[in-house]
Amino acid sequence: MKTIFQAVKEAVPLPEAARCCGLEANPGGMTRCPFHEDHTPSLRLYPDHYYCFGCHAHGDVIDLYARLGRLRPIEAARVLAKLFHVEDPAVHLSAPKQYLEKNKSKEECQ
Repeated sequence: MKTIFQAVKEAVPLPEAARCCGLEANPGGMTRCPFHEDHTPSLRLYPDHYYCFGCHAHGDVIDLYARLGRLRPIEAARVLAKLFHVEDPAVHLSAPKQYLEKNKSKEECQ
């Protein structure tokens, strides 16, 4: 079963999430790093991760969003899921139990 972290990482391209945070990459995928004083672009935005050649900051889309928003990773994953319309796989974990409880007759339980 997928987690919300896996679902977000698969569905949300890092450059698009970075744009939501105000990071605009040049055509080569480079932008100024927000994690250190950067005068020229040193942060490379790849589709699935980022890397700064100046301060060596790196991570995935959730890490970037969490650091920029000062959020815990789970909070960042939930916000990204909402922004990019990614369904939380955990929502389906309780569905079968709820369905069974709702649709059980008393005779079937005995």
